[in-house]
Amino acid sequence: MSTDDYFLVNPDDLQTPALLVFPAVIHRNVDRMSSLLGGLDRIRPHIKTHKCKQVIRLLMGRGVSRFKCALVSEARLLIESGARDIQLAYPLVGPAVDRLAELVAEAEGVAVQVTVDDIGSARALEEAFERHDRTIDVLIDLDAGMHRTGIAPGPGAEALARAITAMPHLRLRGFHAYDGHIRESDVDARRPLVAAAMAEPLRMKRWLDGEGLCEGPARLSTSGTLSFIVAKDIDEIDEVTPGTWVFWDGAYNEIDGARFEFGGLVASRVVCRPGGNRLTLDAGSKGVSRDLPGPPIVVNRPGLVLGPASEEHQTAEWIGEGSVPEIGEVILLAPRHICTTVYLYSHFQVVEGGRVVDRWPIECQHGEVYRGAKDRSDGGAGS
Repeated sequence: MSTDDYFLVNPDDLQTPALLVFPAVIHRNVDRMSSLLGGLDRIRPHIKTHKCKQVIRLLMGRGVSRFKCALVSEARLLIESGARDIQLAYPLVGPAVDRLAELVAEAEGVAVQVTVDDIGSARALEEAFERHDRTIDVLIDLDAGMHRTGIAPGPGAEALARAITAMPHLRLRGFHAYDGHIRESDVDARRPLVAAAMAEPLRMKRWLDGEGLCEGPARLSTSGTLSFIVAKDIDEIDEVTPGTWVFWDGAYNEIDGARFEFGGLVASRVVCRPGGNRLTLDAGSKGVSRDLPGPPIVVNRPGLVLGPASEEHQTAEWIGEGSVPEIGEVILLAPRHICTTVYLYSHFQVVEGGRVVDRWPIECQHGEVYRGAKDRSDGGAGS
């Protein structure tokens, strides 16, 4: 990991804790991904990591043409950012169903696809799109072993496929299968696990083609930040959908090494020196997400060891050589989980050449006001 970008020329001007983004690092991560995939034609990055229009447009400027999201509000953000090929991979229930139909009705010329794993959910989509006189592409979500969402491959999935083809406002396009449970640190150990997880989805894809139930060849969309490195070598997988690679984080760095660089960091500040080599920083659990075990990585002061955190406090001990960090010194932290850390903030501080040069808004928070043509006063978690 290079630390050349991780400095601040005027740290005294920065209110902490602050969420920093480094566009130069994101560009290098895109370069790395393009090198690994032999181009960007097979990637559909998930925007849950950043929820940011400027990051979407940066990726589009580099040649990324399709995106993945989990919320209708994220799909709207993608459309507003100029994206024209969007996958919403999350079970839609309640008001979110009609909101998606409304969005698709508004968004002429945008290809939107949604995942489905239940006949009742499929019927709800059919009814909503019939009301709006629109059609939508559908991928059946298959459980590839994570047991989080998805129908088991086999007769039930086949029956769901046949039922969807009988619904005039839904167009069956193929399958979605996410294998996020595969987290082995050794890529060679991941290979047989990914192959096993994808065996049934690939068989289902061939079955769908054989039955002629799709309009065109069936597609298989799969793989996250750890499994894509294996899935990319399976020709029948049409696209991979990792998201965290754009920013990278401490948990993936621990499992996968420095395959990518940290594009997002939290700036914290020493606020107290209780005694000896003990310190307290101002980025507690409200500044850096602690939903995954373990502390953040200290990027610019490697001799600083982090201890327990409370809401507004992060304890630490200096075990390095040289002077103990002084009160007021800025410490840069790589979160264990960047996606949930981003969610704690309203905007990124954009750092170029060590200077904060811009602010990029973070959007699509749960409970925010829904910006559809109807029901503008109610957001809800499904928006």
